[in-house]
Amino acid sequence: MKNLPKTACLLLIFAILLFSCKKSHSPTVNNNTINNTDSVVIDSNLIGRWQWASTQYDYAPGPTNPATPQNTGDSEVLIFNAKQTYVHILESIIDSGTYSTGHGSYNPYPGSYTFIYDSICYYHGDSIINIDYYNLSGKDTLIDGTGLAGVMGSPGKIFVRE
Repeated sequence: MKNLPKTACLLLIFAILLFSCKKSHSPTVNNNTINNTDSVVIDSNLIGRWQWASTQYDYAPGPTNPATPQNTGDSEVLIFNAKQTYVHILESIIDSGTYSTGHGSYNPYPGSYTFIYDSICYYHGDSIINIDYYNLSGKDTLIDGTGLAGVMGSPGKIFVRE
């Protein structure tokens, strides 16, 4: 019974976040009209090629925390295109499809701090396959991950613009 309020709160957070980004039939990219009637609203600052730089985990720092390309031998790239397509490369292409971005806020309790977040919804057809939360730090650093990355908890993966 002690975990019931915590579980209910987590389910509410998930429901809010699940509906925070939706495909839009509006042919705009940051209020600029584009020639594609099936377009979605996207954050034009996200467009580009992003190289994975590090992942900070929620345990003590050490030889593999943060994880980096140098200490893991892994190479990861995210590519977001203006025509709402993405490619996720981990040594080779592991996923591709379409995406949209969303923006929202979450206030866990009345009178508490309101968290502002941006989200990326990844689609295969019309089905959402994943939702990541991101924060752009300047124009060259993308903090990406689940669990409101960059807003609450650990920052997740850090990518730098190539």
